[in-house]
Amino acid sequence: NQERLFADLYKLLFGDFNVYMLPLPVVKHLVHESSLNIKNLKPVLDLSSLLLLHEIQVKFKLEFPVKLIIPRSLQVAISDAIVKEKNAIPSFLSEDVITHVNINPISPDEHPILAKLNMLSRWIDEFCEVITDDELLNVDVEKTPNELSFIYMQSVRLANKPDRMLITEDWTATQIDFKAYSAVNAAN
Repeated sequence: NQERLFADLYKLLFGDFNVYMLPLPVVKHLVHESSLNIKNLKPVLDLSSLLLLHEIQVKFKLEFPVKLIIPRSLQVAISDAIVKEKNAIPSFLSEDVITHVNINPISPDEHPILAKLNMLSRWIDEFCEVITDDELLNVDVEKTPNELSFIYMQSVRLANKPDRMLITEDWTATQIDFKAYSAVNAAN
């Protein structure tokens, strides 16, 4: 449901959803085998990794040596969601999500998802470099399956440069029909 995109993703990342991941030694081995020096790469975020890194940074007060790259469409989607949350029926964040995320409302009448979106918008201003993919300016957005697909496609395109890497949580890839590769949700 496009209207609940942010609320649904927060539920998956911070609710009672089971997360399956590769053990750290496996990941280290794969990076070592690739002979890739990840310290020289600029990180590109998609929607799910943006939400996740935002929460981790807020909780642990992390510093990043470089700005994190996001596509302009992601920043626009957050701005649009803020407007929708202010002017329409608010989305709902479940109690299990609220207990796991940091929420700092600007005003007492600001509901949780709006507070999270406002926090995220300010965080992007501080920690991210927002890039417009000029090659996608002429793409007919109506031909993409949904907004999530378009944002993800832009993140992938921005990461498809020799000096960049995509940081992603696989949920996004399992939610779109992207014919360039296959992705499977481990919870299915």
